[in-house]
Amino acid sequence: MRTDDWETSPTAEPLFQDTVVAVTGASRGWGRATAVLFAQHRAKVVVNGRDELSVADVVAEIEGSGGCARAVVGTVVDDDLPERLVDVALAEFGSIDVLVNNAGQMKSAPLLDMSDADWDTVLDIQLRAPFRCARAAARAMRDQRRGGHVINIAGAAGIRGMAGAANHAASKAGLLAATWSWALELAPLGIRVNAARAAVDTDAARKLLVHTPGNPTLSARDRGYLSPRSAAELVVWLASPMAEGINGQFLGLDSEAITLWGRAEPLARIEVDPETLLNAADRLGARLIAASSMSQGVGEITPALANLDIDHGRQP
Repeated sequence: MRTDDWETSPTAEPLFQDTVVAVTGASRGWGRATAVLFAQHRAKVVVNGRDELSVADVVAEIEGSGGCARAVVGTVVDDDLPERLVDVALAEFGSIDVLVNNAGQMKSAPLLDMSDADWDTVLDIQLRAPFRCARAAARAMRDQRRGGHVINIAGAAGIRGMAGAANHAASKAGLLAATWSWALELAPLGIRVNAARAAVDTDAARKLLVHTPGNPTLSARDRGYLSPRSAAELVVWLASPMAEGINGQFLGLDSEAITLWGRAEPLARIEVDPETLLNAADRLGARLIAASSMSQGVGEITPALANLDIDHGRQP
């Protein structure tokens, strides 16, 4: 899925002509690469990040290559950040057409050690903030009457769980449920909502590798992690006209494949009489254990992580 293949001729119309894109957490890693790649395909980009110098550097890179970008400095948990993102897009470029909810942070610890503050911080950044940004953007898209697209950076932990990082897994599970719900709600307005994940080689990902299975001497790239530029292609493709029929989906990009993740479905149905359930508990337990053997269950989970504090980290 190389973007070089998207343009059939030097005179082909750019993919994102007259399209305005806002990317949160775009000062580094996957978010930065996504903002830059959108700009390379002629989108006008609103770049968000909390570090002013880093955000300015991204804007300068885009404008230095002939693109258009504006900065919105601040954290996604700032009360006014969603409205500022939208206001800058409208004031500077006249619309907002794509929102990429990318900002993230990991504060990992097992349940017995996790603090209220670490739980709340991750849920605020990775669930509450995407909700507030999506709401602000979707309201503007509704008023524009030209449709739009919200892309949430999710993670397989939201389906599989992650030992030692339940706050991260819970936020991603919530974001996936919200993605599917918003897709249903906004489809009549022509607004698509999808989720994406990828294993991306970033500074944050390298910190996580110390606590994940595999040979500790292998680099992220050796383990199949993608460069931020390669991972950005999935997000940009999802927002492009070539993916306009895709809505309410969760797509993952790995080194050699795109994975379409499905919603959870019942694994087995065992007829019971609720009033005599306890009398049949032994037989029921055996049947449930047999049924659960068809599922990975929690047999494929990330080992417990040491206490880590990773800002704008990879979304496992």
